[in-house]
Amino acid sequence: MIQTIFLHIKPNRERYMLGILLVLACITGWAFLDAKPLHLDEVATIAISNGDGIWEKMWKYEGNMWFYYFFIHHWLILGSSEFILRFPSILFGVAALIPIYYIGRDLYGLPVARLSVILLALHPLFVRNMQYARAYTLMALFAALATYFFINMQRKNSSRLLVLAYAISGVLAIYAHVYAIFLLIAHGLYVLTIATKERIFRIGSAAVIVALGILPLLMAPSGKGSMLSWLGPPDFFSVVAGGTVLLGDWLPLAGFSGLLLGFVLLRDKFRFWFEEKLRLQVLMVIVPFTIAIAVSLAGKPIYTPQYLSVSLPAVVLLVAYAVCSVCQENLRKSIIAILLFLSLIRLGYWYAEVPLRYVTIPNKNAEWDRIVLDIANAGGQPEPVLVLPTYTHIVYDYYAYHLTSTRTPALPLRPSNLVTGISSPFETTLLEEVKSSASRVWVVYNKRAGDDDTPEFRQVRGVLAPTHRITQTMPYYETTVYLYEKR
Repeated sequence: MIQTIFLHIKPNRERYMLGILLVLACITGWAFLDAKPLHLDEVATIAISNGDGIWEKMWKYEGNMWFYYFFIHHWLILGSSEFILRFPSILFGVAALIPIYYIGRDLYGLPVARLSVILLALHPLFVRNMQYARAYTLMALFAALATYFFINMQRKNSSRLLVLAYAISGVLAIYAHVYAIFLLIAHGLYVLTIATKERIFRIGSAAVIVALGILPLLMAPSGKGSMLSWLGPPDFFSVVAGGTVLLGDWLPLAGFSGLLLGFVLLRDKFRFWFEEKLRLQVLMVIVPFTIAIAVSLAGKPIYTPQYLSVSLPAVVLLVAYAVCSVCQENLRKSIIAILLFLSLIRLGYWYAEVPLRYVTIPNKNAEWDRIVLDIANAGGQPEPVLVLPTYTHIVYDYYAYHLTSTRTPALPLRPSNLVTGISSPFETTLLEEVKSSASRVWVVYNKRAGDDDTPEFRQVRGVLAPTHRITQTMPYYETTVYLYEKR
């Protein structure tokens, strides 16, 4: 039996211990929730969820996160500030810890359950997801519920209601984020390694219900469009980054966690494959990782390290199990202390918005709020603003509407993929009008200074250069603002 450094808590007090752990998660999720300006993806959440026609938007253009968008569509009644928009992610994240706790308890014991919840509450990827207006924590909630029901389905004479509960949770997880389907595939592969007729029948029945449940998602034109077209094929760095972000997204923390897992695997001579409770967690890590990379290399890029949030609870449960399996008490205490210390440092970088000290999850967002206010204060009257790349104008427009009295959006340059017969990055009619009528033009470029050798920027520069010159360059985090004035 695994030993623990935690105080032995009586069964009737277990709920209070879980409550304390959930409070910890609330604190880490709530802290500085609205400190960072909204990310482009968060404003995209508003653009898709807000207003009428949400079903048409999802059916035709957005083939992912349907359940989340539908929820946010109604949530926006309360407002769209950073705090209000991100708050549901905290609720979903804290709720997800409850089934994760019971998964750890049922498979590995209370010490592993408690430590895994603590590590998740301090994990930079999990905290970032709780402070991010996207569907990752909603997916985590239903994926954890599906896994909990799946584990209970493996018992003899389990109720058919468990199969139904598993299938419904799986369907909702997929509607939260399509990556959840990889987790269900991992569950199916796990059953095949056991290969008993009863278990295969249960998972087969659940698979039929899931397939029927996600038929609308599979049939929607949005799933066959250019979604995720911005992704390229994975390279070596992105593959390594996927493992690093799951282990802590900071080389000291990820390295220590990785060495700990590697040591336990070598010590036990990879016996995890012969222990069902460990095999399940390993498959839940490897299968989403492998399928995403394989599909991406086959010609449909879908791999990005942050989407691997679906495997994060399994990784943390394995790390907690590795720690608690250390027999020597003093060594176990030291390992836990180091893990918590490194996790707190990495989390401190996130809260302090240190621009370095990360691998995949940036600690800062582009400073769109400052950019909008600085441009508004620098001009006596509304002046034309061009935002590049063109799709990032929605973030500028959001803050222009909420922070300035004029509520003047950026000029709507039309990208070439929206205008037939145009070979340049975007249609130049509007740009030519600005050139002839405006004495000052602001160009907001969502790249660092010096990274402006792109077709879009070259086009703007080529049109404005004969009549305007750059008189001011204002660098921001991941963004540069140029002021063009007439010669």
